[in-house]
Amino acid sequence: MADVTSFHVTMEFVIERRIAWDGEADVLRDHLDAVTTALDAHPDIAEWRLVGDLSAASLELQIVVAAVSTEDAGGVARRAVGAAIRDAGAMHDGLLSIKEEAAARINANAWHGLRTPRWLPRGVRLSPLES
Repeated sequence: MADVTSFHVTMEFVIERRIAWDGEADVLRDHLDAVTTALDAHPDIAEWRLVGDLSAASLELQIVVAAVSTEDAGGVARRAVGAAIRDAGAMHDGLLSIKEEAAARINANAWHGLRTPRWLPRGVRLSPLES
């Protein structure tokens, strides 16, 4: 059996929706609170940190996951973050494989169509945590 290692995963996102966030920073903040609540509850996320610019709806999510390889850590992180985004009623594009994206469904608390947040990944960096 392979050794499990903790990995630091940094994911960059832009959060868009059809109706702009202009003047609704508090709504975006509430949405981010819902996502982080879901991250807290997710068993694969050991810790997380969210840094962002609400005015640009741009953020960096740093998480720690346990995995046997860098590739495995990337998959664990993407699936866990995707689940948290969907639990908060939002969508994501390009976070998972095409097959997994097609099967992903927003949970029942989804936002009204034009206001549904869409998380667009802009980059992912992975590195093993130093012991």
